Amino acid sequence: MAQTTWTGSDKASTVMLNGIPDNDTELYATKTEVESARKGESDLEAKIDAMVTISTDVTTEVTNARDGEGTLLAQIDALQAAILAVTAANGSLVSSNDTTPGFLNGKLVAGGGVEFTENNDAGDETLTIESDGLTDTFMMGF
Repeated sequence: MAQTTWTGSDKASTVMLNGIPDNDTELYATKTEVESARKGESDLEAKIDAMVTISTDVTTEVTNARDGEGTLLAQIDALQAAILAVTAANGSLVSSNDTTPGFLNGKLVAGGGVEFTENNDAGDETLTIESDGLTDTFMMGF
């Protein structure tokens, strides 16, 4: 802001009419700039506060999701262990009505001309089912 100086030879009326309004205009413009800057600062502070709040909310959601994930993974592990324990100790059922769990080699029954062979004993076991072939025998009733 420029400063206006007056000398003793200046008339009071000239100083009052010309000098003071000019200074007021400059002061008003400076005051307006300061107020705008302060308003901009408060707007900026409000935006920063909103961003901090959003960041905190996101952090909380991520933390909760991670906690939930740990619980879910623990439940899955427990369920898989229970299934393994039931299967390993008891075998499987033939149907939903079956009351006695057992192993496949004991649950399947070989009929005439059919043979079961257990492969890879105590390893990655498999069961081979073999047949002697088809018979041409028919039973006819009269």
